[in-house]
Amino acid sequence: MERMLDLDPDTRITAEQALSNEYLRQYADPSDEPTAEPLDQSYEENEYDVPHWKRMTTFIIYNNNNNNICLLI
Repeated sequence: MERMLDLDPDTRITAEQALSNEYLRQYADPSDEPTAEPLDQSYEENEYDVPHWKRMTTFIIYNNNNNNICLLI
């Protein structure tokens, strides 16, 4: 459980690894489990100043359309 909640995507357990764990194995169906490429989180490495984050937060709030959040960086 601890590895599933890890905030660092580089050390967080994958879904496949979690489902192969003895506690979740009963819920796994390898023939019906799609896989996906890892999410590109390279934007997390960008260094922005506080005014930039304030602008981005305001942009997200004001451009929220029907609870769909749009984020452009």
